[in-house]
Amino acid sequence: MELIPLTYGSEVEYAVLYKGKGALITTVQVGSIAEEVGIVPGSELLLIDGEPPRDAIDFQWAEAMPSLTLTVRTPEGVAREIEIEKDPSEPLGIGFATDLFDGLKRCNNHCPFCFLDQLPKGLRRTLYVKDDDYRLSFLYGHYVTLTNLKEKDFERILRLRLSPLYVSVHATDPEVRRRCLGNPKAAPIVPILRRLIEGGIELHTQVVLTPGLNDGAALTQTVRDLAALFPGVQSLSIVPVGLTKFMPPQRGLRPVAAEEARQVIQQVHAWQREFRSRFGVNFVYASDEMYLLAEVELPAAEDYDEYPQYSNGVGMVRVFLDELAEVQAEKRGRPNSLRTNTPTHVRASGALSSSSQRVTLVTGALAAPFVQQLSDFLNTSGIATAQVVVIRNDTFGETCTVAGLLTGRDILRQLRGRDLGDIVFLPRYAVNEEAAFLDDMTVAQLEQELGVQCDASHYGPSGVVGILYSDIPYLRH
Repeated sequence: MELIPLTYGSEVEYAVLYKGKGALITTVQVGSIAEEVGIVPGSELLLIDGEPPRDAIDFQWAEAMPSLTLTVRTPEGVAREIEIEKDPSEPLGIGFATDLFDGLKRCNNHCPFCFLDQLPKGLRRTLYVKDDDYRLSFLYGHYVTLTNLKEKDFERILRLRLSPLYVSVHATDPEVRRRCLGNPKAAPIVPILRRLIEGGIELHTQVVLTPGLNDGAALTQTVRDLAALFPGVQSLSIVPVGLTKFMPPQRGLRPVAAEEARQVIQQVHAWQREFRSRFGVNFVYASDEMYLLAEVELPAAEDYDEYPQYSNGVGMVRVFLDELAEVQAEKRGRPNSLRTNTPTHVRASGALSSSSQRVTLVTGALAAPFVQQLSDFLNTSGIATAQVVVIRNDTFGETCTVAGLLTGRDILRQLRGRDLGDIVFLPRYAVNEEAAFLDDMTVAQLEQELGVQCDASHYGPSGVVGILYSDIPYLRH
């Protein structure tokens, strides 16, 4: 569907900036009802049926009605009232700068391990905003603590069946959880979860495991308490605490050690055997990072039960490895069709033969062994001449080894001056929807500085091979 666009900033930024104002309309679909009635990008939605909408959820609810009245302020500042009758299944064709029209619900906790307290200056401005909004949990799978919910929020969640929600539990023991949250007023979490479940809400939960805080007996209690709420609580992930070099030392926190990670995984496997026999699924999952810290082999795909915690870093490496195996099998089963149509700037350099390209795969230290397997396959199959460059995280500290925390400036500094070949593939999870890293450097800026094609949208094996192993020329973004 073609869009009439209007460029604005990020979700959280506009949720903050537009509190108390109309909902800023940034896109209008060509040929849509909105275009037909004269709504244009830059307008603001003020009222729906005489009431100010709180968020995209209110809008979507009204959009499903056969008739509605919108009050819209034009870019020139003129308020218009528009009556619309339509098929309930037909969308209006409007996109907003943010899905939160009445502002962002802020976090009221002070978790000692809070990642925002460990950020240096000079990063993306929205990273410094402590959000804890149940609507972002419903819409995008953000993890929330539920400590800032008012009674009207509970009632709305239950009335609209905003399910599933994603909850940072950390501990079910009330006192341990209060310490995890740094919030002495935090209400016990189990009754809150039970109320939501009884109202038909499904929940996915997580524990950020912090040695000496919520491990050991506290972790066992948490797993048992949450399993008792199955199937209302659908899944539980256990992820190791992330600490940067900016963590205040007086907090006394330390990362999960390798032996501790092995012990957690051993316990998780025991729980999984029990829960699979009881529930038919494993229910509790250790994150990929936990396995890599422990240097323990990752589970098979079937052990992830269709990956309910994938976006929380549970199963991503398994998917990567299985995808690589599929690509290898496909390569063995079909004739060679390496790309021969190369980009103009590459052809002009004379750097490529007609049968191979030189590529660089960028990653963090934690995933490097798996990315190396992709590189080895590219080299041995003749698809490309590939190299892996492991980026040291100077911004957050060398203990931060996940690729998703790499900044553009660290990548630039450590790639500059290298022979990078013809294409640099970057970690997809290191950039946001605007293709910007955590320090707001964009992929396009990095590409310009390095003078080589950069791509952050096709980092998985099938994506990389799909670019290199085809007759379709690589298109510049």
